[in-house]
Amino acid sequence: AGKTGDVNLPARQTSYNLPQNPNRLGNGEVNLPKQYESQNSGRIVAKSSEYDTSVLSDFTKARKSFVEYFKKHFPAQVTNRNTGDSIVISRNGIDKFLSGNITKDKYTSGFHIPELVETAQMVGRAPNLKPKDGIRGYDYYQNEIEIDGKDYLAHIRVRQTDVGNR
Repeated sequence: AGKTGDVNLPARQTSYNLPQNPNRLGNGEVNLPKQYESQNSGRIVAKSSEYDTSVLSDFTKARKSFVEYFKKHFPAQVTNRNTGDSIVISRNGIDKFLSGNITKDKYTSGFHIPELVETAQMVGRAPNLKPKDGIRGYDYYQNEIEIDGKDYLAHIRVRQTDVGNR
């Protein structure tokens, strides 16, 4: 649960040297500048045409559709290749992903959550500063994804809990 493999990070990192771009997709994803070089072993490529994005006209329907896909197709947990940490893809995490405005690109990226988590690079760790039972802290990851020929950087927050990383 708390191991980081070969990644050597400070106990609390409050700022990251990440590419900045005002064209945010929502939930932390940002357009990826061309000068950002991948540290990942593979590039994730997604096409919105492979998914029924017509449901986005009704966010409630889109959320329900995605949750059904999650239940049928996502593994219960994924092992991050870079840290060796086992990360549970929880319903609560899916609900967080689906909160707020859901753009076509954000929706499309969601179908690749397992691959994004599996190949993401850990970029930080922070303790839980709010008194919440069972949550020790948070690990922060990032990963590249290309959606319909456009590059994005997905930001992933993983809760370190008493029952595993989620």
